[in-house]
Amino acid sequence: MLLDAEGEPVDLPRINTLTVPLRWLHPVDTPVSPSHHDASGR
Repeated sequence: MLLDAEGEPVDLPRINTLTVPLRWLHPVDTPVSPSHHDASGR
């Protein structure tokens, strides 16, 4: 089991914390080009 900065055990909360940054690093639904993003109207 891993420990966080405060020395507390990290298990399931750690998964939720990593979910968002991973999606930012590997955007699947988000187009890379701003022009395409603008054309999609999202």
